[in-house]
Amino acid sequence: MAGIETRYLYPPADIHMRVPDDVRKCVVFLGKEVGVEKVYGGTAFVVGISSKTTPLHFMYLVTAKHCADALDGIDFWVRFNSKSGGVLELKTNSNARWFRHPVDPDHVDVAVLPFLYQPDIDAAYVNLYSFYAKALAPSIGTGDDVFITGLFALAKGTQRNMPIIRMGNIAMMPDDKIPVKKFGEIDCYLIEARSTGGVSGSPVFVRETLVANPSDSQDDVHGVSGKFWLLGLMNGHWDIDPATLNEVTVRGVDAGVNLGIAIVVPAYKIVEVLRHPELVEMRKHIEGEWTASQETSKLDTAFPPNKEKTFTKEDFETALKKVSRKTK
Repeated sequence: MAGIETRYLYPPADIHMRVPDDVRKCVVFLGKEVGVEKVYGGTAFVVGISSKTTPLHFMYLVTAKHCADALDGIDFWVRFNSKSGGVLELKTNSNARWFRHPVDPDHVDVAVLPFLYQPDIDAAYVNLYSFYAKALAPSIGTGDDVFITGLFALAKGTQRNMPIIRMGNIAMMPDDKIPVKKFGEIDCYLIEARSTGGVSGSPVFVRETLVANPSDSQDDVHGVSGKFWLLGLMNGHWDIDPATLNEVTVRGVDAGVNLGIAIVVPAYKIVEVLRHPELVEMRKHIEGEWTASQETSKLDTAFPPNKEKTFTKEDFETALKKVSRKTK
């Protein structure tokens, strides 16, 4: 399973950028049974955390909390592409636990699910070092290109997952919280892009705009595209009554015209969920188990060391049970 690498690309600023294939490969589709039909209605993406003390990588599915809420207590499916062709529809039982924000779950639309990678899964993962943070990419701001990769429910693909790419720009990086439906006032970014049903939980990437050959003359300033970063994940958008389109004050409605401004939960909020105390403890436990399995005898003996132990699916599930508990 390959990780998404940050990279530099240097075409002129007025040339549209092609989206790297890796950012389409990191997304999967979430589905559940509706009557007798299996319906896919949400997007998740794969995030990997590299262990600092072992060669292990911890994999998580990340989606919007409101998508995970719709799957709580029921069997559901995660639809991956397969390396051998076609798709893998992995069924997850009703005991699966999505982890929410450890301190403020009512105002953070993020949920993560630990999962065990299978060799036939054809997916890339997003590393934490690709998460946007102002200290890492101070040049990112309003106007920078963003792209959303996720499920287009009307054309998800039959033989393979076919994520759609929606393009836009950062419209606002607010200093204040923004009121949104179901979550109250939240920390978020606003982007100029259309959101539709199915892209909730999708990753949102941003391209850094750099300045090449800067000088005192504005005519000599040449913008180029730099690294791409995970800006955050999709929460939703605003619909408004068509009759109020030209009014100064508009109100959101449950069904209306898409205002074209989408709401993005910041990447640092995903990090806060990944640092949930139980997830941290789980990673430490698995690292400890792996380290113990690698230890060999240091005594002066002619006997060969014990055979190394492979960390199995059963070991992972045992660790998960030790540090996880079902919540109401």
